Amino acid sequence: MDAQTAGRVLAALVICSGHNKGCDECPAYDVEATGEAQQKRCNELLSDSNIEKALETMRE
Repeated sequence: MDAQTAGRVLAALVICSGHNKGCDECPAYDVEATGEAQQKRCNELLSDSNIEKALETMRE
């Protein structure tokens, strides 16, 4: 995972866990996605494996 993608994953994690920003500020947000499709995008971006990879990438 490259640093830009890792940054997107970690930004989404902060936005989703903090509830202090709207979903429209999340890197996973797609204005054209329906509710179910949007949830799938979020789940994929914030999968455990992606979070682990993002943390490893940023530690390097």
